Amino acid sequence: MTPNVAMRQSRFIRTSRAAPRGQASIEYVVICLVLVLALFHGDPSPMDRMLSAIQHHYARFTYSMSLP
Repeated sequence: MTPNVAMRQSRFIRTSRAAPRGQASIEYVVICLVLVLALFHGDPSPMDRMLSAIQHHYARFTYSMSLP
């Protein structure tokens, strides 16, 4: 194998491995955006409902801890 052929093959291997990694990061970004939109969409969004439930339960917890 001549050095020129080996150099072309090594360049092809490097670029073919790098391409899927870039596509996967784009897919992760799209999935994260969809999850964020799902959490914050709606009149009482699921995130608002979760935060109000945490506040409610924490208030009950602190009240019960303050009892003698």
